[in-house]
Amino acid sequence: VDGAFYTNYEGLVNQSMVPADFDTAMIAASLVEVCRFAASDMDSLDIGQWQHIMIENKKRKFMFALLGDKILVALCRHDVNLGSLKLKLSKIIDALRKE
Repeated sequence: VDGAFYTNYEGLVNQSMVPADFDTAMIAASLVEVCRFAASDMDSLDIGQWQHIMIENKKRKFMFALLGDKILVALCRHDVNLGSLKLKLSKIIDALRKE
């Protein structure tokens, strides 16, 4: 994992640990729109609430995890092991939910 940040559904970043050249505010605003669309679509299909969303490009994978009214975003290299990533995120999410 190259970095991570928390955002709310307004795209406001609460906490972040990302590379210096990463425009967290701009990316958060765009990623929140993806989450809103997913939530709306899943509601209309009556299939429950999303838990994780992943977006891939040539450089990175972005993994989103829903944490109540916030979204945890993990920034990963494109070649990250997805099984390992999901296990690590599950542990982090469990720890954050206990706080």
